[in-house]
Amino acid sequence: MPQRPPNDVERQAMTLQQQLDITNFVKVKSNRPFANGSFGSVYHAVLHLHSGQTRNVVVKVSHPPTSQQKLKVKQRIEREIVAWHKLGIQHPSRDRPPNVTELLGICYVSGIPGLVTPYYEHNDLLRYIEQRTSQPASVHNNLFKLRLAQDVACGLEHLHGNRIVHGDLKRDNVFISDSGQALIADFGLSSITKGFTGFTTVVQWNARFHAPELFQMDMNAYDMPRPTTQSDVFSLGLLLLQVFHGQLNGSIP
Repeated sequence: MPQRPPNDVERQAMTLQQQLDITNFVKVKSNRPFANGSFGSVYHAVLHLHSGQTRNVVVKVSHPPTSQQKLKVKQRIEREIVAWHKLGIQHPSRDRPPNVTELLGICYVSGIPGLVTPYYEHNDLLRYIEQRTSQPASVHNNLFKLRLAQDVACGLEHLHGNRIVHGDLKRDNVFISDSGQALIADFGLSSITKGFTGFTTVVQWNARFHAPELFQMDMNAYDMPRPTTQSDVFSLGLLLLQVFHGQLNGSIP
């Protein structure tokens, strides 16, 4: 049976992959991931720049349990690359839109395109707030929290304005830049592993931070309801409750 020709999205994805493939310039520090998230395994790596300098980065790679799922995940990652491209942040030379993390390129690992992003020392919004606030009720601390909350809200607005649903907005998907700006990370990655068994997302997914409608599953349906911009806003509301009134351990008032 002859293969169908690629559609516009697939052609765009293939072109972007060629432009963004930096596999030869990325050196993974260890074969063991330092973290496992809703998307898959996260590895520390070093990016060797053309200037001769290096930059600390992370490579996020999914590990599908079966070869059939591997192909599906690869196709979904290709779609996410196109979505990231729409944000205009895939090239470091361009002005990065505010409050979302930057895609530096793609690094292929076992045939799967891993997503290369900058390494951020502060990768948990609530922990960062706790480290930099003393008296929770002080005006200074409230203004500090308000600025970070505005960063997150602006980042989510930017994603939704580009028709991108995050799907897993929570404290450890908000990173802090060196300048103290809150950046939304891992947007759209939940859609890559959606519907597959065997991924870390099955055990890492935290029900407390997702809208109730995402649990209204039809028993005859194969998949759970997809996240929407509305469910993202629900998650944002819970995150902001934590920022202003919650506890570090994740409790919600």
